[in-house]
Amino acid sequence: MCNITCNNQKGTSLIEVLVSIIILAIGILGVLSVFPQGWLSASKSDLLGRAGEILHKEMERAQVSIMNPCIAVSTGSTTATIYPSGGSSAMSGDVPFTVTRDISTITGMSNIWRVTVTVTWPGNSTGISESLDVTRDDNFKQGC
Repeated sequence: MCNITCNNQKGTSLIEVLVSIIILAIGILGVLSVFPQGWLSASKSDLLGRAGEILHKEMERAQVSIMNPCIAVSTGSTTATIYPSGGSSAMSGDVPFTVTRDISTITGMSNIWRVTVTVTWPGNSTGISESLDVTRDDNFKQGC
């Protein structure tokens, strides 16, 4: 009686195995397609972070120089190439950052200068930029 009403076959069929392999392959391909976008995003984030550090350092350097009344302020624009490793030439893995620093007087105001720093890197000609108004401060007098 059990032979007629009960199907006592155990295991999985070949079709079930093939369907599960296809579903697994589609899932793996979906995950792998996200990796290039992730690497690109991580690269952009790394370059932006390094550029932010260089920008901050250049802004502080210009600010301290202008605040010291013993140092003459030279207005104008300067451009330099800076490597994140800190060397004068590129090391393995370095990306050259171009730093443009512009110091100008503010019209109608004496002893106040505007410092504008722009940092660009290969693949991003716009880069990041920041400006700061700086005045002299006798508390920063050194080297007179």
